[in-house]
Amino acid sequence: MRAGDRAGGQVNEFKAMVRAMHQAGLEVILDVVFNHTAEGGEGGPSLSFRGLDDTAYYRLSPGHPDQYYDTTGTGNSLNAELGWFTPAGTPMNEDCWNGPEALALGAYLDGSDAPDTGADGQPLLDDDFLVLVNGWWEPLEFTIPDCRPGLAWRAEIDTCDPAAVAAAPVRLAGARVTVGPRSVLVLRGPRVSPVP
Repeated sequence: MRAGDRAGGQVNEFKAMVRAMHQAGLEVILDVVFNHTAEGGEGGPSLSFRGLDDTAYYRLSPGHPDQYYDTTGTGNSLNAELGWFTPAGTPMNEDCWNGPEALALGAYLDGSDAPDTGADGQPLLDDDFLVLVNGWWEPLEFTIPDCRPGLAWRAEIDTCDPAAVAAAPVRLAGARVTVGPRSVLVLRGPRVSPVP
């Protein structure tokens, strides 16, 4: 039986692999990309989003809808409500990406971006998420950015102290939260769907 044949099998298999690598003295680094795809610029191959709906998934240059607006240096930028923040709660800029600050950052995912519609024609909205990543060897304090007015954040996952999630307070923009060394804290911002 393969890991993929059981519910959660892939996750358990991945965790076992990481543990085995750590026991062998190997460090595991995950490279996750949220802001672009492998399709490159407008002349690149159609591998995923371009083949579905180019204009819906990619940012296009103002005045030149046949060209991509590239903020990533890869040829394309996804047209998504995704924000990148420094531990101070300010938006990341090019200097931040190239400096030591990139070892700790926050990623905001807007649950209202390009929603599907339900059988009743109403948009299906998801909650917002704020993922705080600390790559440093020491705890680091983050300031919650003002992603959406009035948003209250609740801890969902804390890889440094999983038991702390249950007792974690609700946090608003401007609040400070400590993220443990070499760990991730995932916060959820519940969104209420519009009432018809």
